[in-house]
Amino acid sequence: MSYYYYPLCSKDFTFENIFASESISPYIFYSKRGFGIDYFYKVPKVHHEKAVILFEEPPVFETGSNNSNIIKFILAINRDCLDQTEIISIDNGIIGYKKTIYLDKDNFEILFFSESDKKVVCLRSETSLPTKGLGKYSTNFKLINESDCRKTDFSNIEQFKIDNERLREALFHDRLYNTFKGFIYGIAAGMLREKSKEEVAIKRSFQEIINCFAELRNRKENEQKGLDARYSKTFGTGQGQVKIFYDKLVYAIATSQKLFYDLFPPQIITEEEIAKYLFSIKAPRLKTLEEALRYVSYKILDDELLGTNGFQQIKTIYLNETGKMDPSVHYENLKAVAEKSTKGLATSNWNSSKKGNPNIVDDFKESLHELSKFAEQNLLPKRETKRLDFESIKFNPETIAISIAQGFGGLKDHELEEYQMIVNIILQTPKVGKGQAKKEQILTIVEETGNKTNKTNGGRQTRLYRYLNNEINDYSIENASSIVMKNFVAFIFNIDSLESLENYTEVKEIDKKWMSNSFWCLFNGFANTSGNFLKYIFDNKSEMLQNEIDNYLKKGFPNRLTVLNRLEEDNISEPEPLEHGNGRVEKVDVAVRFQEFYNKYIKGKLDIEFEKFVSIFQRKNAEEILKELKSQHKVLKKDGKKLLEMFNEYISSGTLF
Repeated sequence: MSYYYYPLCSKDFTFENIFASESISPYIFYSKRGFGIDYFYKVPKVHHEKAVILFEEPPVFETGSNNSNIIKFILAINRDCLDQTEIISIDNGIIGYKKTIYLDKDNFEILFFSESDKKVVCLRSETSLPTKGLGKYSTNFKLINESDCRKTDFSNIEQFKIDNERLREALFHDRLYNTFKGFIYGIAAGMLREKSKEEVAIKRSFQEIINCFAELRNRKENEQKGLDARYSKTFGTGQGQVKIFYDKLVYAIATSQKLFYDLFPPQIITEEEIAKYLFSIKAPRLKTLEEALRYVSYKILDDELLGTNGFQQIKTIYLNETGKMDPSVHYENLKAVAEKSTKGLATSNWNSSKKGNPNIVDDFKESLHELSKFAEQNLLPKRETKRLDFESIKFNPETIAISIAQGFGGLKDHELEEYQMIVNIILQTPKVGKGQAKKEQILTIVEETGNKTNKTNGGRQTRLYRYLNNEINDYSIENASSIVMKNFVAFIFNIDSLESLENYTEVKEIDKKWMSNSFWCLFNGFANTSGNFLKYIFDNKSEMLQNEIDNYLKKGFPNRLTVLNRLEEDNISEPEPLEHGNGRVEKVDVAVRFQEFYNKYIKGKLDIEFEKFVSIFQRKNAEEILKELKSQHKVLKKDGKKLLEMFNEYISSGTLF
C-alpha cells in the first residue's frame, strides 16, 4: 500500500477531533463546516489554511509549541482513496488536497514516535465525549522512528496560493454526509441498544430492589431515632412497620430472581459437590468425605440458627475458584443482606468494614452490580446478532431525500410512511453550529411535521407546537397518535441530550426507541454523537458490523452530489464575503434568503414592508438597525437583538438543505 504523510500533533485536541468525525479536512473547513469540533491546530510552516498538505515521504517536523506535553504524530493516507481531481502540486514531493478525507480501517495509519506517545494520546482521547471508541482502529496505530523521516523544505507551503472556488460545495457535501452518517449510526446503535421486554423487566426489578432497600434503611433510621416509638403510642406502629418493608424487599428480590432465572437457569450446586471441594483443599483437617459433608451440614445449621451466611460464602469461594461463577450466589447474597438489615445493627454502621460489623451497603451494591453486569454481558451478544438491513435505506442525491423499503425495522406500512416523512423533514433542517438547538428551528420541524399530518388545521395548531410556543401550559406524550409520533415527541423534548432522550424513552416505556435515536443522530450529526452511545459498534469485537457500515456508506452516499453539479453548471463560485452587523457572513443567494427570512419571521408579525425590511437589514451597523426597529416599528431592543441574531445566522448559514 502506498501512502502520503500528513504531520500532526496533539495540541488543541487534534487527535480527538479526527476520531470524532472519522475525517481530516483543510484547516479552513473546521470553523465553517457547522458540526463537530470547530477548531484545528495548524502546525506552523507545515500546514496550509486551504488544503491538507501531504508529503510523499514522512517529513522531519516540529510542532511549533513550547509545551513539552504536546505529542507529534503522522497520519499516513492511502493514495488510492484520494480524488485525483482535487490534488494540486505544491513542491517536489509535496501535494495539497482541497477536500475532506474520510477515514476507514483500510485507508490510513497513525504513526507515533514511541509506544509511550501512542498510549498517552489514546488514553487522553477517552475523556472526549464526541471521540468514538478506538477499538475499531487498534491495528491502525503503529510506530515510526525519527530516523525514517526525511528533512524537507517547508518554505513554499504557507505562501502557496490555493483557490477556494469549490469551498461552498465541499462544505455542503461534508455537512450532508455528516448528517446522513449520523442517521445510519443512530439506527444501528439504537437497534443494538434496544432491549427485549424480558431485559427491561429485569432492569426494572433491579431498580425495585434498590427502592425497597432504601425504604427499609430509612425505616430503620427512623426507628433508631425514636420516631417509631413515638408513632407507636399514637398510631400503633413500630417494629411491625420494619417487617412490612423487609417483606417488601424480600418479595422484590424473589420476583427479580424468577425473571432472571427464566433467562439464565442457575447451576445446580449440591452440598456433596461443596463437600468434595472442601475435602480436596482441606484434606489434613477433613480426613474423609463424610467428615466434609458433616461440616457442610453443620455450617448450614449454624446459618439457620444464628442468621449467618457461612454456607453461601463457601459456595461463592467454590464458584470463584473453579471458574463456575453463577449469578445465583448474588441473589443469595441479597437475601442475606436483607436478613442482616433487620438485625439490631445501627444504620450508621451499615457502611462499616470493621471486623465484626458486616458491610451491608457494600454487599448490597456489589451483588446488584454483578447481576447487572452478568445480564448485560449475556444479553448484548443476542442484540448484536440482529440483522441490520442498511440496504433498505437509499439516499437520493437528486432530491436530497431518504427512502426506506417496506417492512424496515418491523414497522407497518403507515408507520414507515410516517417515519420516513419525519426523517426527510429533519434531513432538510439539521443542526448547524454549536450550543443548544434554536427554538425557532425546533418549531420549524414540528410545524412541518404537523403540516403533513394535520393538513386541515396546519402544524401551528397542533398541541405540541402550541405547547413549545408557550401558547398552552401542558402537554402529554399520550397525545401522540402513534409509536412513531411518540418517538418524535421524545426527540423534540430532548433534542440537545442523547442521554436525556434515552432516560426519557425508558421512563415513558416508549417502544422502538431506535426511531428517536435515529432522529437525534440525524439532527445532530455523526460528529456530535457521543462515543459512549456508539461504543457497541466501535468496540474491537464488532468488526463485522463496522465493515458493513463503512462499506454501505461508501456505496450509499456519493462522492459528488447532483445538486452541486447543477450549481457548478450555473457557474456559482465561492462568494465574496459581505460585512454585516457584528460579523462577517457569506453572500449565499442573498436576495433569496432575504425574501425567505421576511416571509418566515417578519410578514404578518411586524408592520414592515419587504422593501423597508431590506433597506434596514442591509446596513452594516447593528446599532442603527436596532435603533430604527425601535423608533419606527416599535420593536423592543431585546426583541430586535434576537431578530438580528436570527437574521445573521440565517443569512450566514450557507446551507442548501
